[in-house]
Amino acid sequence: MSRRFATNQKRPASIQDVAGAAGCSAATVSRVLNNPEMVSPATAEKVRKAVAELSYRPNPFAKGLMTRSSRVLALLLPKLVSDLHTEVIRAAESAAERNGFCVLLARDGTGRAHPAIHSAASSKNPGAGFGSPDGEANRNGLAPRSAPALHGPLHLTDGVMQIVNDDSDSLWRDAYAAGLPVVLIDPPTNTADSHLVDRILIDDAIGVSEATGHLLASGVSPDRIHFVSAAPETHTTLRRTEAFMATLRSAGVIPRKDQTALVPSTGTGSGASSGSGGYMWAAGYLSNADLAGRAVLTGSDEIALGVLQAAQDHNIRVPDQLRIIGFGDTRLAPLVRPSLSTVRVPLAEAADAAIDLLIARMAHNDAPPATITISTRLFIRESSDRSAASGGF
Repeated sequence: MSRRFATNQKRPASIQDVAGAAGCSAATVSRVLNNPEMVSPATAEKVRKAVAELSYRPNPFAKGLMTRSSRVLALLLPKLVSDLHTEVIRAAESAAERNGFCVLLARDGTGRAHPAIHSAASSKNPGAGFGSPDGEANRNGLAPRSAPALHGPLHLTDGVMQIVNDDSDSLWRDAYAAGLPVVLIDPPTNTADSHLVDRILIDDAIGVSEATGHLLASGVSPDRIHFVSAAPETHTTLRRTEAFMATLRSAGVIPRKDQTALVPSTGTGSGASSGSGGYMWAAGYLSNADLAGRAVLTGSDEIALGVLQAAQDHNIRVPDQLRIIGFGDTRLAPLVRPSLSTVRVPLAEAADAAIDLLIARMAHNDAPPATITISTRLFIRESSDRSAASGGF
């Protein structure tokens, strides 16, 4: 037997309710809200009073059905995600909200375009990439595909941001071919087509150079300084590894192959191995009683925390006997003891800039693609601070 449950909740006021309260038509209410100069001041005042009394809020999706603009921006996450991506999501949602948009999350890595992108082609401008009204997208091999029907708001997506771990994170190409505005966050720069769209680049070299130089200056023997990152090897890992080795070379050190390492990762994080990879790396030196007197820069804070845990489990004092620097400046970095030195990746700043670029692209679709570069920076805390050491090297 079915049951009905009573509720005291009122339904949201509709535009017809406002029109009835103001004694005018729904079209007049719409004009007051969108083009008030078209309505007499007296009528406009009656409508505004009714809007306030009824707590009326326009439905953006209903408006989108008429304007073909839903004020929805898609944020495509890579197939491998880490704790740092939550910072991107929060920053993107905040920046979008400030500009009257909301953010729709999706994940790449399937090798197939997300329905939101294909469906956008049916209501936008299929076939033409921005900056190329004659269809430059086709000439660059980014041909539009057929757009399957899709129910719901996804077909109203106004633009796409994508965080790129590697070149397989490629749904942006389908969005570009469908004529949608696209912004890439931290894409590989050696691909043939990423320059066609707006980009936010992360300069890892500055942070890596600062961190490696800090360890060199801390009294650690150059041949006992390491860079440890997590598999799989992405373009970000390659960039950071090269920056690490280049800093050693500039200091007159010829780096050995065993000074860099890729450790296994578990779970869904790119470099977020929940500490197990870092713990395993440290255990390899602990087995030979050879961890003390070393220093390590890691590809993520999670790996660094794994190294720290292994050291503490075996009574290796940090920073007295081992110096550690992470990457990312996640929320745990200042909370652990000793607090974790880390290279801050300004992903919140990158997401904020991506929203600005995307909105600018929507307003000026024919402007040349823009590239913004954001630098990483070292934040020194106890885990690598020579002044915090009570002894040792």
